[in-house]
Amino acid sequence: KKRKDIENTTLSRYDRIHTARKGLSVVHVLGTACGGCGAFIPPQIISEVKAEKGSHTCDSCSRFLYWESV
Repeated sequence: KKRKDIENTTLSRYDRIHTARKGLSVVHVLGTACGGCGAFIPPQIISEVKAEKGSHTCDSCSRFLYWESV
């Protein structure tokens, strides 16, 4: 998506994370862990990330999560 197509609240959140995490604000889920910090991601959240149901962030580092299909 282009920045103009993203809700202001989501974009603002992304920008804050991007600055705080030195440019790494979106990471993929590695098995059951956050690809950014390694924290455990609950199965329900992983399921929703896989199904692309809304946006989800890691409870530990706040980075946005996505599922990388192989």
